[in-house]
Amino acid sequence: MDFTSYPTDPEAVAQRRMPGDLQSSQTKLVYYYLRVTDCETVGDLSAELDMKRMTLYDVLDTLDEKGLVRREDERYRTT
Repeated sequence: MDFTSYPTDPEAVAQRRMPGDLQSSQTKLVYYYLRVTDCETVGDLSAELDMKRMTLYDVLDTLDEKGLVRREDERYRTT
């Protein structure tokens, strides 16, 4: 997904929107960061976002339950 320009296609615009059911700013931050970077480990997320690992596991569990991320080995990516 290209984040360097704003799309004009309605479907592409919809793909960029933040899911409406994400309430926490931390959850939104992690989701958006994973969309931009494509795939990260919890250690990478912790270092880049300055968040505690325990918090990240909770956030990632929430995103997984909503079907927005999936785990591949030790890495997480958006679906």
